[in-house]
Formats: sequence, C-alpha cells, structure tokens
Amino acid sequence: MVRATIESLFGMEGNVPLTAVREANDWLATLSREHPTLTGFAVVDAFAGEEAAREAEWAIVDLGLTGLVIDSSRDGKLIADPSARPTLDVAARHKVPVFVHPVAHPNAEVLNGTGNLGNSLGVV
Repeated sequence: MVRATIESLFGMEGNVPLTAVREANDWLATLSREHPTLTGFAVVDAFAGEEAAREAEWAIVDLGLTGLVIDSSRDGKLIADPSARPTLDVAARHKVPVFVHPVAHPNAEVLNGTGNLGNSLGVV
C-alpha cells in the first residue's frame, strides 16, 4: 500500500490548499497504476468538511484510489468532530477502508505505549 498523511505533507495545523492535496492524490494514483502490486490510498484533510468529502469522492471514483488515510487530529479537533463526518460518509458510501493515522502530537510522549514516532509516508 502506498499512502501519505496530511500531517506528514503539511504539518499539524493550518489550512491545506486543495490543489496540493489533489497533486498528492494524483501522484499516489499514478504510482499505484504504474506499479500494480501497490494499492493507493488517498490523503484527505477530513477536518475540511464538505471540501474534504468532495476530494475523497474524486480520489475514490475518478482516480481509483481504494481507501482513505486521515489524521486523527488537526487544529485541536479530533476525529469525532462534525467537520470530519462528510469524509467518513463518503468512505462508508463507497465501502472503502479508512486508516485513521495517529498524529505526532507534541504531548504524545505522555501516553503509555505510544512507541516511537514514525514517518507516515510509506509503502506497506
């Protein structure tokens, strides 16, 4: 599987330009098409509400990416925030998996068992 996260590409806070997310998803789709043994998962800023849902729809339907990777937190919001719901609804409608990636929060070391922070751009 080939994937990336919003955090690894753009950091943990602030607005993420849709054009940059689209460029990343284009790259992920191209890579997975050129290497059929790789499955591409779209990167989506789930906390961007309806804009994120449209990107998820485009990545799944038009690009053929087979799942989503979203961050578990952004700008102080957690995955249960209502802004993430439209993206999760798109994934449910298309029956694709969603990987909710733990972010490298500055206070992460206070949680037991978190292990070492890693890079979330990779091939699995």
